[in-house]
Amino acid sequence: MQGMSEEENFKPQMDTDEHRCDFLEKLLDGAEVEWVALGEVAEYSKTRISFEKVDEQNYVGVDNLLQNREGKTTSSHVPTQGNLTEYCNGDILIGNIRPYLKKIWHANRDLSCEL
Repeated sequence: MQGMSEEENFKPQMDTDEHRCDFLEKLLDGAEVEWVALGEVAEYSKTRISFEKVDEQNYVGVDNLLQNREGKTTSSHVPTQGNLTEYCNGDILIGNIRPYLKKIWHANRDLSCEL
């Protein structure tokens, strides 16, 4: 749309509480759900690993996450110092810089997890 930023074009147009309720009812289609705080079902990884354990294949950063939940690609930049957040097979990694790009990857491998 002319005159709107790219981010505004990707935002759902829900400007009233009534509209939000209608949207959720259609989305859930009568399914019974239990509403809980996100922290009850998910958590941030607290485990850190050395930069020495990452390479172009297993490092995940916002630059190599693909838009629209298409996965990830080989990284062109790998950190050369410091500690990084560990991820494990089955974790969900989300690029949160510009959320409307939907950079989300369901990890299908471990980054040095000690299981």
